[in-house]
Amino acid sequence: MTLSRLLKKEILLFLLCFLAKICDAQTLGTKIYYVKSTGFSQMIVPSMDSADFKRVLPPFNKEDKVVEVKEIYLDGRLKSVTQCNTAFINLYTGIGEYNGKRITFYPSGTRESICDYTDGKKNGMEYQYYKDGKPRLVVKNQINYIYRNYDSKIIDFYDKGGNQICKDGNGMAIMYDSDLLAILKGPIKNGKMDGIWEGLSRDISDVKYQLIFKDNVYQSGMSNELTTGKSYTFTALYVPAHNEKDIVTFVKKFRKNLKIPENTILNTKQIDSIAIYFEIEENGAITHFSTIEPVSDKLLNALKLAIDHCPKWQPAKIYGIPLRTQIAVNLGFQQNSKFSYIGKTVENYQIPLYRGIPLGAIPIIPKELK
Repeated sequence: MTLSRLLKKEILLFLLCFLAKICDAQTLGTKIYYVKSTGFSQMIVPSMDSADFKRVLPPFNKEDKVVEVKEIYLDGRLKSVTQCNTAFINLYTGIGEYNGKRITFYPSGTRESICDYTDGKKNGMEYQYYKDGKPRLVVKNQINYIYRNYDSKIIDFYDKGGNQICKDGNGMAIMYDSDLLAILKGPIKNGKMDGIWEGLSRDISDVKYQLIFKDNVYQSGMSNELTTGKSYTFTALYVPAHNEKDIVTFVKKFRKNLKIPENTILNTKQIDSIAIYFEIEENGAITHFSTIEPVSDKLLNALKLAIDHCPKWQPAKIYGIPLRTQIAVNLGFQQNSKFSYIGKTVENYQIPLYRGIPLGAIPIIPKELK
């Protein structure tokens, strides 16, 4: 009887180990991920129909230190080849810390970049190329283990015509948009953006601006409207219209100011469903106040009085230039959970306009040339 039980235990243990090995092999087998680009980020999608490219994670053993991950465009051309630390591979996304050489390619098949990584950070030489295959940029990256980041220095830069305009860390460099139109140009000193960089906005063609950098750190900016001759100074390239600490504070103040008209019955849920629309002029004045859905004249007047008793709005600004802004705000609160903190948020949007034309992409301060 005892022997029989021991045999059963031995067989059961053998089967469990065998199944564990099979499961382990399945987990570490070849995996294909379909990926869609969303701006500067990526997301895993269920099928090739909604993907921009696929990522292939080959079989690897837990003893392997690195694994080579490939990304492939839907037409079969190679998008990237990357070495990753196996210890940090995310099996949901198929990628992790870069460790070694990463090579990327444009959809046409020409090489886009070559860069060395150590433990997920750029470390060593980096080479970037234009879409026609000509060299664009040579950078030397070095990890700063004290501050857990990396120091980046521009060594060489070539303009889109193939002319070398920066050599051995000194000269000029140009930032191009996706259509290879120059949007920012300035000096490179000892491998860093340093001095006055001249910029031109595609959305606002009659505005030129300057950004002042010191050792790759942005200091301040100046702009000039060519049609009016007006000049402005600024710190942030774009500032949205505002009047309170945040939009939640504004809505709280607005609802506190709202006096429900006599003979009008509104419960909290009905107030939550109201969405208001208004415009902030260049001088901060509120105009064109209305509701998204029609309400009675009495309630509309009460809503207008409520916003009049809120602190004055400051207009949006781009390159220091005041803008007219269209704003829509829902008066209902929603939960906003981040980590273990649960707060409130409000649905809202702003559309800044320059001389009546809605702006496209809002500019940001470039922290580095790349």
